[in-house]
Amino acid sequence: MNFVLDATNGICWSIVYATANILGFRHRTWYIPQLAICQNLSWEFLIVISRFQSGSFGFAFFIQFVWLLLDVGILITWILYDKCTKKKKKTVLLLLVFTALYTLAYKADKWEFAAFLI
Repeated sequence: MNFVLDATNGICWSIVYATANILGFRHRTWYIPQLAICQNLSWEFLIVISRFQSGSFGFAFFIQFVWLLLDVGILITWILYDKCTKKKKKTVLLLLVFTALYTLAYKADKWEFAAFLI
């Protein structure tokens, strides 16, 4: 049952993120809010790193790795098509803050708190 849920979740969110990337590059804009992409990118980065370090290369790792790549694509649309320099600085700051928060949650073995932030 977990595999079916992981697969369904993975496919559906991958379609959403791939569509956001395709439309973002086609229309020269972004389709995921700045706060959401910063949270998702930080979360997926840490999940992929933790699974990689633990040697857990199952289906969930594959899904999260794909999501990480799609998140990077969305971040690239932000960098390319957002004309406001202040927003770009804010994006970098948000990425660092969320990565630090999720790292603290990971080290404290409190992933559920990180999920509530998202």
